[in-house]
Amino acid sequence: MKILQVINNFSRGGGAEKVVFDLAIALSCHPNIEVSILSIQKPSDGEYVEEIKKKYGINTFCLSNRLKSFRNLFALKEYLCDDYDIIHVHLFPALYYISIAKMLFNPHATIVYTEHSTKNKRRTKWIFRMIDRFIYSRYNMVAAISSQVENNLRNAIKSNKIVVINNGIFVKQILDSPQLDLKRELSLSENVSLVTMVARFVKGKDYYTLFDSLMLLPNNVHVVCVGNGLLFDAAVEYVTRNDIISDRVHFLGLRQDVVSILKASDIIVLSSEHEGFSIAMLEAMASQKPFVASEVEGLKDVALDAAIYFPYQNSSVLAERIIALLNDSNLYYSMASKSIQFAYKHDMSVIMEKYYNLYVEQLSIKK
Repeated sequence: MKILQVINNFSRGGGAEKVVFDLAIALSCHPNIEVSILSIQKPSDGEYVEEIKKKYGINTFCLSNRLKSFRNLFALKEYLCDDYDIIHVHLFPALYYISIAKMLFNPHATIVYTEHSTKNKRRTKWIFRMIDRFIYSRYNMVAAISSQVENNLRNAIKSNKIVVINNGIFVKQILDSPQLDLKRELSLSENVSLVTMVARFVKGKDYYTLFDSLMLLPNNVHVVCVGNGLLFDAAVEYVTRNDIISDRVHFLGLRQDVVSILKASDIIVLSSEHEGFSIAMLEAMASQKPFVASEVEGLKDVALDAAIYFPYQNSSVLAERIIALLNDSNLYYSMASKSIQFAYKHDMSVIMEKYYNLYVEQLSIKK
């Protein structure tokens, strides 16, 4: 079976990009599958693409230097008319490109889409909902990464061709990763407790509630922020202007050793407006640390009792949850145990088999 994974920009750092990367690796280990990756826009990190080719034998193709261009549509003809059994697509606008290219160049192509988002702006406008319904209808099947994502999408596009397949990670890879001596790197004493959040600095990722909760926590509690984004500088300025927390928040930027940082942390927090099915959540849980999350779509309905929750943007309750974990060792280790159990249920080997079965099913229908 020959599979092409398609994504907007195959680069390091993004959640969907990590899913494509890990899924491609898992699929490449299957004896019946040959997998390649197509990046609509040429990634800025060419070494990343070469590394994947050398280490895993996975070919990565790049369409153009621009993500949004009509030329991309016609450049896709080569791939739609090739002998791929399945073309598996992730994210918008790749969603639109492949759907339209199928209609133009190969109506018999078998195309599958993974819906990563709980919501998007297109669904707020009637005309875009109508266009979306037409675009999605060209896909043989859509996989939603959570039940909430499925419900929202089903209501928007009125389709029955949707199944739920959660995101996954390589749990053993995380367990085998070394633990960073983060306190030494940050010149902190051993009595410091590290509360870490891994997320981009963009609208919807609520670092500010975590910063505000720190003002209510003991001085030996520090916050570690891993990620970058358009709102990074504004967040740094917010912390710098607050004398109470300015020396207790550590901005690490985009790091390649995220798992090692998580394993060196005491508690992992994800304060977010909404999620699809968070890779950061899975990596935190596989690191065997208690996970504290905002009580929103894509977190509470997904993690269930494997996490502790606080109301969205409620810094005082978040501070209470952190204190409870730090002061109660029974609660701490109970939640850490639930974390790793949850992670094992979403190991990439399990997720890969679900996708493989989906591919086989779609090809059998085609016959």
